[in-house]
Amino acid sequence: MTSPKASALPGGPAGPAEGFNDNVPNGLLKTAKQTGVLNLSNKDLSHVPDKVWQLANSADASQPTSHWTDPGQRAALVGGCRADEALPVSQQAGVSVRVHRQVSHLAVVDVRDNRLIRLPDAVGQLAELRSLNASKNRLIELPPSLASSGSLVQLSPTACPNVELPPDIGRLDSLSELDIADNQLTGLPDSIAMLRCLRCLEAGGNRIDSLPAGVAHLPALSRLGLAGNRLEHLPGGPYPALEVLDLSDNQLTDLPPIGADPDSPAKLKELHLVNNRISRLLPDRLRPLGVSLRHLDLKRNCLSELPVELAGLLPLLERLDLTNNDLSSLPNELGLLTGLKCILLDGNPLRALRREVVARGTEAIKKHLASRIAQPAAAEAAVDAAAAVAAAAAAAVASGGSATEVAAAASACSKKISKKDPAPKTALQALQQQFGLDLGELRVTGSLKYADKRVAEVPEPLLELLANNSETGVSVTRIDLSGNELAGLPERLAKPPFADSLLEVSLRKNCLVGQLDAGVAQLASLTVLDLSVNQLTSLPMEVSQLKQLQNLVLSYNRIAEFPEPLYSLPRLETVLLANNCIATLQPDRLRGMSSLATLDLTNNSLATVPPQLGLCTNLRNLHLEGNRFRVPRPDQLAKGTAFVLEYLRNRIAADDFACVEFRGDDLAVEFFWLFTKCCATVVWARPVVPGSVQCDVGWGGVRAAGQLP
Repeated sequence: MTSPKASALPGGPAGPAEGFNDNVPNGLLKTAKQTGVLNLSNKDLSHVPDKVWQLANSADASQPTSHWTDPGQRAALVGGCRADEALPVSQQAGVSVRVHRQVSHLAVVDVRDNRLIRLPDAVGQLAELRSLNASKNRLIELPPSLASSGSLVQLSPTACPNVELPPDIGRLDSLSELDIADNQLTGLPDSIAMLRCLRCLEAGGNRIDSLPAGVAHLPALSRLGLAGNRLEHLPGGPYPALEVLDLSDNQLTDLPPIGADPDSPAKLKELHLVNNRISRLLPDRLRPLGVSLRHLDLKRNCLSELPVELAGLLPLLERLDLTNNDLSSLPNELGLLTGLKCILLDGNPLRALRREVVARGTEAIKKHLASRIAQPAAAEAAVDAAAAVAAAAAAAVASGGSATEVAAAASACSKKISKKDPAPKTALQALQQQFGLDLGELRVTGSLKYADKRVAEVPEPLLELLANNSETGVSVTRIDLSGNELAGLPERLAKPPFADSLLEVSLRKNCLVGQLDAGVAQLASLTVLDLSVNQLTSLPMEVSQLKQLQNLVLSYNRIAEFPEPLYSLPRLETVLLANNCIATLQPDRLRGMSSLATLDLTNNSLATVPPQLGLCTNLRNLHLEGNRFRVPRPDQLAKGTAFVLEYLRNRIAADDFACVEFRGDDLAVEFFWLFTKCCATVVWARPVVPGSVQCDVGWGGVRAAGQLP
């Protein structure tokens, strides 16, 4: 070669360059002639030596057939060269042709994990090339001749941030696997729709915001990976062979439109939609998937409810991941899915499902949901019908039955499961149809869900009927009014019987502005109150009358200081004040809240954290991230509540305490030793028990008297 940077598959027949490292043992070459595979990984090569390209001319007489020369065999070059400029086309006339002739049966080229910026055009002229792996290089383009390779089956230029796909990539008639993940591609060539043999397309980790419409019609495509892009929608179409689709970490707001043709139902088995913006599941998008879908992953989306038709539309569903959404309840019909093996619900504000039920797992959840259906006999019949039809649909798919039969089976399952009584029999059932109540949930748990109706007031007839226990036989203990436009708590709820029976109230995501209406103080039995995502600035002093309150959620409001009424609530265990405007704390008063175990002050305006907060030993969960203070540091906050409290206690200055008197169990015993080190005078005033040990000891001039722990 004339230049160290000018080699066809580097090194080429022209000879080694200056400073060339020939670190290829002859034994390795002999093995390559026998197996057809030459591995040059980790040889610290900057060029491929001449003797590699002379393999075809140096056949061993003792070896009847060489894989490098026999047209009936295929050879492979596995490269690990450390070339800075990589595999440029030789400047010497005829070299690329000579390389092509000498390794004319080369079938596998693997040059991953190097510093290559280009590949020689000769690579595309290899008549039997089946696999090219150029991952983790610095490629800026693929050889133009590659598009005319009629034998290439696998192509993988992954993790090459500057690479571009050739516009005529659709000419690769035999291409079956294309991996272009982790690049910086903003789109795909339209010609990709011409790859009739393409089975697997991996394009995750790019910047793609749209796909060519023809992708939906690729006849062999069975796996499509598009995670980590910028897609807001997917082209609609049949996707005739697609079985696995990964659209995680995009910007979708709806399910992708797949398999809309009833005469050619979708074959999709796995649909991954993690971390998108999906807020609803449209039945029209679910229906075509019902004949095949087994795995639906909707983790980290914005779902606040599921359609009641879900169980009927997806009768073959086996795994449903709803982690970290905004679900407060589930359709009871999910309990009828006999094939559902796993349902994940962590991170949802579930109100209608008790924690102990969720903790017991999928079967317990299904059993609980099925038990809440109004007519047990009808529910049992629906379970049997759903199981039978789902089995029929599965059998039809497995046996290659007609698409019409499979679709009909799924539709029948939907009708069986979703069947309702034709006419209401009671006033409560009439209200159920009029206002969309979940009658089974109301009867079993006493939970009324009137959420996401976008109404400014709750219908008075509904509340009046629910207040009449003798007619309905229902005592409402929980009410969910989230996602409406209420300006305050409905007045009817502040009167008996609701004022006496309500245990949980949610006014989340309404239009509460300024100070909360004092009427909430009439709910004497209230234990849980959710006022998050409003515009509240304060709470009225009447809130201090809620002596049974245990959990208060005030996140995402405009509260500027810790609410004064909360200091008077003896049972308050959890206070969530994230994303407000709180600037200061009063640790002495917080210490008086003996039941407080969880305090969330994430994303407020705290400029400092008082060291005395470390004396609030009852706290088990303290969250302070996202504030303005610099101490404690973020890495210290990450070590957990116990570490942060101890850190704060250690920052208490000695002159903050002239005299500390210990009485009874006001402070934990271990703090006695702390104060003996930092206080001028310590008095241990615990009552003396007869026969106990008496001490009069001093630590550096500090004295303590009485019964020591």
